[in-house]
Amino acid sequence: MNNWMNNLSDNALVSDINIPGTHDSCTCSVQFSFIAKCQKWDITRQLNAGIRYLDIRVEKDGKRLKLVHDIADCKNSENKSKKLLLDDVISDCKSFLSEHPSEAILLSYKRDDGANQKETFDTFFENYLIKDAVWYKENRVPSLKEVRGKIVLLNRDNVDKSNEKYTDLNTGINLSTWVYQKENIERIYETAELLSRNGSITGKAFTVQDLYGLTPQKKWNLAVLPFLKNPPEVDNILITFFSCGSLLYNPKRSAKYINKRLADVALEKGKKYGWIILDYPTEKFIKEIINSNF
Repeated sequence: MNNWMNNLSDNALVSDINIPGTHDSCTCSVQFSFIAKCQKWDITRQLNAGIRYLDIRVEKDGKRLKLVHDIADCKNSENKSKKLLLDDVISDCKSFLSEHPSEAILLSYKRDDGANQKETFDTFFENYLIKDAVWYKENRVPSLKEVRGKIVLLNRDNVDKSNEKYTDLNTGINLSTWVYQKENIERIYETAELLSRNGSITGKAFTVQDLYGLTPQKKWNLAVLPFLKNPPEVDNILITFFSCGSLLYNPKRSAKYINKRLADVALEKGKKYGWIILDYPTEKFIKEIINSNF
């Protein structure tokens, strides 16, 4: 599963590819693990298993960025006394892409704690985006040909519009209008516009389901099962989270409930399911998502 994109057309837009992803991707080793741990595999293991969407949450730590899940610090899986830094994650991604140049990684970036958004993004921009050619940074949905061997930045943070150095060419696909859902089930899916840096609408919208505050039973019955039976027909970016968690139903317990029911699910080949984001994904269901493209 480490080179499955090699079999896809160069002309396919990344928004039209069914892509398996992970929620809070860097939490295989994390503080307060009972409630904050969402994954059992580190980034390299996820990528080798076929995951191509990473949900990255950061906090400014001096001149560096560390990985967090809200207030919980993520730890280096090989040395749990060390904080997991964005340097480590990018290094793992670059190593994987160097070995598998047919692949592309979608990286969802979000400040989750600490210093304000402006300071944090400044650090991200100066230390990573302008220094490394591995990034695809334009505010538009690319074809696969354009991003093979690259990390596609999905930017969930607002960027300082008054700073002229930030443009639609260097700050990523703008997902800053992402609607905060948690447990509001009035609309299972929310659609928001892709905006340019001056606030005008650019390109197509994106559609998200991220009802993370539900019990696993409600998440399955209200969001996951209806999606599996009849995914929304959209021609834009479609992002669907299967993850959820609470004090009573932590991410691991919730994922166990949902994954048990996914074990017998067969996705329809050739149908658009978009980007499916998981906690504790199974190799079987990752393959199911990938194979639905062919």
